[in-house]
Amino acid sequence: MPEKDKVTRDKIRIPIRTALMPVYYKDFCCIMGACQDNCCDCDWNIWFNKKDYLKLRRLEAPAEFKEKLDKTVRRLSAQEMKKASGNLYAKFQLDEAGQCPLHDSDGKCSLQKLCGEEVLPKVCRQYPRMEKRCTPAAFEYALSPSCEGVLQLLWNLPDGVDFIEEELPKSERGIFQFDMTSPKLAPWFGPIRAMCVDILQNRALSIRHRMLLLGLALQELRDMDWEKPELERWIERFAVLTRGDAAKEALSSLPGNRPMYLLQHTKNAIAILNSVCGRGLLPNILELNQSTQSDKVNIRCNEERYSAFEASFRAGMGDIEYFFENLMIAVMLYTTFPMLRSKEALWKSYVALCNLYGFYRFAAVMGCGETPTKEKLFHILVNVSRDMLHNEQRQDRLRDEFFSHDSATLAHMAILLGE
Repeated sequence: MPEKDKVTRDKIRIPIRTALMPVYYKDFCCIMGACQDNCCDCDWNIWFNKKDYLKLRRLEAPAEFKEKLDKTVRRLSAQEMKKASGNLYAKFQLDEAGQCPLHDSDGKCSLQKLCGEEVLPKVCRQYPRMEKRCTPAAFEYALSPSCEGVLQLLWNLPDGVDFIEEELPKSERGIFQFDMTSPKLAPWFGPIRAMCVDILQNRALSIRHRMLLLGLALQELRDMDWEKPELERWIERFAVLTRGDAAKEALSSLPGNRPMYLLQHTKNAIAILNSVCGRGLLPNILELNQSTQSDKVNIRCNEERYSAFEASFRAGMGDIEYFFENLMIAVMLYTTFPMLRSKEALWKSYVALCNLYGFYRFAAVMGCGETPTKEKLFHILVNVSRDMLHNEQRQDRLRDEFFSHDSATLAHMAILLGE
């Protein structure tokens, strides 16, 4: 048998005919100058491909602007291209403050104002949209919660996030293909994801209990025989558990631990001290104590201060549990949660989700301080997302610490999620 035919036979092909997106996806538009944390000013490398580079070089524009553009757009060196992933070819040269020189004082892009959105590099046109991903269920579209405009859309959905599934024209359809040797759960991604969403949107439970119930579900899924998975029975069992008091009873043996919760998220805060988010949290979160025995500085969170800020947050913001629910749904969509590549990847994706949720809540309380406002809340959540969600290396390192210390258990996640 020719090798090519053998490879074809050893793969499973699933036709993808639909696009799936949250109901708010098409409503997004950049709020530009009204944004507190404009993405043009956040010290991100703005890389783009050769096609976008040549488009900018050939642009018809006034001589003064062309001269500015020449200073702003820089080709990558051969060494930089080798290090960069994908087909990156050039970048915007940021100024000393880490800002794009084409970003005007009114919060708008001078390039877009002069020549229109279509001339922008793809990275600028796309953010905060996730590039469409092909899953076994559909072509998926999502928005990153690292953008204030996205958070406002989530804020405007007190009844929760709904979804749109659209039939694609034949020219845009595709094939999801995976090896026969891959885990047998891949074709079940759609129903598994739907169950995860149902659990997180079950308002009969607190969000903490929903996150724990999600962990219980994924723990059972992880421990299942993946060669002969009983997915229909699993879905039926957790559909029942999401109703009535059965879930509360199942989770009653997983209490929280306030000191350990604060300790863990103080460690997360230390990991991002040099970022915008870290600098904002530093005055509120940490106590620094110089040891008399050595040069070591002990850093800890003041529990009394946290409790006072938490009371202020609840009084000032009211009941916004729906917003944190929507936020975590957005994270699930953006990260294509849950990962089904392997049992280890599945549980790692859950641990990362718990760490991010716990830190969102911790940072929201401490970042808002004594006088919480929606503006402060959005500022801190945008920057947590940029420092954690968009920094895969840091996110993986923080997640893997739980596994290295044998604390990636459901019981420890109960602590990580707070009370």
